[in-house]
Amino acid sequence: MATSLANELQLLSSHFTEWDNIMRRYDKQLYETSSDDVSDEDVSTVGEVHKMFETILKVCTRHGRFRDTWNFPAKFSLMPFGQETVVESAKMGATYTLGLYLRKIFLSTYLLAPSHLKSMGDEFWSCFVELRLLGDFSFEENASPPSQEARKFMKSFKNTKSNIFQIIRNYILLEVYHGDSVDLGSLEVSWPLTASWNDILSNAVKAFRYLYKINYMLYRVGGPAQSPFDYRPSSPGAGGISF
Repeated sequence: MATSLANELQLLSSHFTEWDNIMRRYDKQLYETSSDDVSDEDVSTVGEVHKMFETILKVCTRHGRFRDTWNFPAKFSLMPFGQETVVESAKMGATYTLGLYLRKIFLSTYLLAPSHLKSMGDEFWSCFVELRLLGDFSFEENASPPSQEARKFMKSFKNTKSNIFQIIRNYILLEVYHGDSVDLGSLEVSWPLTASWNDILSNAVKAFRYLYKINYMLYRVGGPAQSPFDYRPSSPGAGGISF
């Protein structure tokens, strides 16, 4: 019989103090160590964070009732002021990233096949509202139309607090002025390091379900608009070393 999420969180709770200690060491390593030399302890701490994030991603994939398989062991990437652990859906080729950046933990995914956004109904857009209830939710744009006219329209509609509006705005401008929206951007839900592990895990499991559902609905319409993409760093400060 499968372990319930509540039971799994109870089992994992015995590790929360250890996780807190790992994060304190990691924070000190990033922000208080002035030396450029990397010690064995620093390398060990990075590995412990990766292992911890992989554990959380395994919980997320187990409790989503997905008809899918995942590429564990997960991939790993370093970047300035953080790192990422990445798992990929075998069915869709979509990647899901759990990372740490500037003292926040984030869960993110690239929008898969965004050219199918025009075919999405209200159920699709309701997922974005649900994500907003689970943490600090944001749309991270990855491309903008290059033409002067498009940039003029972008500026005219820039002052918005709605992630849904930003996605639709960028999608339309990219389709009209650039010819495609294949690299539209990513969705991210984040939590401060001050949040409890129980809250982070509970909300991450729910957020993962909605992020997966969003990509699956796009995929189901006609499949990815391009071949499944390779892993790319997804955070605002990304651009680091992948393994």
